[in-house]
Amino acid sequence: MLNQDRIRRNGMLHFAPPSNAAEAPWHFAAVGEGRDVSVWTKLLSAVRKAGYDDVISIEHEDPRYDGPEGSRRSLTGLQRALAPMKEAA
Repeated sequence: MLNQDRIRRNGMLHFAPPSNAAEAPWHFAAVGEGRDVSVWTKLLSAVRKAGYDDVISIEHEDPRYDGPEGSRRSLTGLQRALAPMKEAA
């Protein structure tokens, strides 16, 4: 997730770990919360079109949520992103 005001103040290459989402110019976000789910659908469609049809892993690093909550949110976002692909198949 990008915060334009903080990027203008601190720059995009802010080298401090993005551990405090309330202050960092950017931080990792759960799937569907940093970018719209449609962006994830386009990305996953391109990956599938390139021939990949295997495991998708979730790496949770969103500082706003603990491990179980962040993983659950990313799983929900991932399922929403994959739904249009399943409907089109």
